Amino acid sequence: MKHVKNVKHVKHVKHVKAVIFDWAGTVVDYGSLAPMGAFVETFEQFGVDAGGV
Repeated sequence: MKHVKNVKHVKHVKHVKAVIFDWAGTVVDYGSLAPMGAFVETFEQFGVDAGGV
């Protein structure tokens, strides 16, 4: 969790080892980055660097 800036938001999920997203059409529509922007912004609110769009 080296990218987490604000640990108090994630202290309750410290047992989570990994999260897998299916980026191929389920979370992000191929050819459109619009849905991914919402995820990046949400992660950033919790201090997690999601890589940006």
